[in-house]
Amino acid sequence: MNAIETRSLSKRYGRTWALDGCTLAIPAGRVVALVGPNGAGKTTLLQLAVGLTPPTGGLSRSCAGCSPAPVLRASASSSLPRTRLSARS
Repeated sequence: MNAIETRSLSKRYGRTWALDGCTLAIPAGRVVALVGPNGAGKTTLLQLAVGLTPPTGGLSRSCAGCSPAPVLRASASSSLPRTRLSARS
């Protein structure tokens, strides 16, 4: 089962193609990196893949039922130094 799958996914803003014909499949549980220069369409691809932005063309499907990989979270209160703010007049 794929966590994210796209077929010929495209997005156009005005006359500019932000993404054109992207096809990919990311298996559930796999760790991947999305790398490219500024303006390559990385953010657009992710927004399309999770449904935040409607595509101009193509298909996108994400697995809502996939269990996420374990994530190690640190509490902000335990990892940041405590500071006290005071108003000065």
